[in-house]
Amino acid sequence: MKKADFLGIVLILAGIAWIIDITGLIAINWVESIKTLWPVFFVAVGITLMTGKKKILNIIVWTLALVIFTGFGIYKGNEPDHPFRNSFFSGTYKNKLKSENTEPFKNEVAIPKEAEKGKIILNLGAVNLNLSEGSRDLFVKADSNIPNLRQRISEGKLTIIEYSRGRYDEVNTVRDFNLHMNPGFLWEIEGNIGAADGKLDLTSVSTEKISLTIGAGDLDLIIGEQDINTEISVRAGAADLAVYIPENAGLKVKSGKLLTDITFHNITMKQNNNEYYSENYKNAAQIIELNILTGISAIQIIAN
Repeated sequence: MKKADFLGIVLILAGIAWIIDITGLIAINWVESIKTLWPVFFVAVGITLMTGKKKILNIIVWTLALVIFTGFGIYKGNEPDHPFRNSFFSGTYKNKLKSENTEPFKNEVAIPKEAEKGKIILNLGAVNLNLSEGSRDLFVKADSNIPNLRQRISEGKLTIIEYSRGRYDEVNTVRDFNLHMNPGFLWEIEGNIGAADGKLDLTSVSTEKISLTIGAGDLDLIIGEQDINTEISVRAGAADLAVYIPENAGLKVKSGKLLTDITFHNITMKQNNNEYYSENYKNAAQIIELNILTGISAIQIIAN
């Protein structure tokens, strides 16, 4: 097999894996695949060396290697008994809380005794998504028509609630998920969503971290004035995203983009390669950092 052909196959396979990763349509645990199945690539290289110029056979071998590698990653990324599986933006985050309870979905969650902060994890597929301020008498309140919606709660100083879709056959049903969050707590939000339309209105909800993986969608994200900094990560295949920030907030935007149009309104930005900085970034009382990795998207950032 020619060196150029081998390199071409590797690039094609890597490109396919990257497309699967960036769209976020499928949850894949690449780390577990690498840790467990790295010998598969030694086997593929060995077969390639033995078969020499048999191009078709080599293509089949490397395709099978990718299928095995990706399939195992999908399995590990979607294990039903894997508690609070991490998204791409959570890295090696580990939950060290005292207890975890799996229970049927219920609309209202009372305030846990030890809770100081909250984290919401959303694994919802295609959905109309709306987040907003809720009552101070409840931790969260959710309304949804998603069939077989699952809910898991891990209580502690950082209390985590995960909502994930079950299996359903009603492919044409419009699925809605509305979540109202207690504004008296500091929050993190992590979403792995196939396709999403809606609004994340966090005007009165203090949020320090937002991580969204979206296949496609049309979303408004509203950040209010708060005394903490906010880190936002968005990974999307194709999305129309509008981010609203306070006019006095300092802003940094880092974009790893393909065909993405980023526009700024009512805010002056300086560009340094793929990074943008507002004029008051270094001395503002509130800092917002936005990391964007998208395929074909339109991103608007509006200061108001």
